[in-house]
Amino acid sequence: MAHMPGPKDPLLWVPDVVYGAVTYERTGDGEYFEILTSRLEVITITVH
Repeated sequence: MAHMPGPKDPLLWVPDVVYGAVTYERTGDGEYFEILTSRLEVITITVH
């Protein structure tokens, strides 16, 4: 196994994009989330 910095590994771009879209949606800008919504299942876990 070899370590590769995040920006050089394209497979890390996918979770970054999804995380960003969900974050923007939760802070009031759902534009990117709407584009991905048909391909996502968001599971919310509440911890008390």
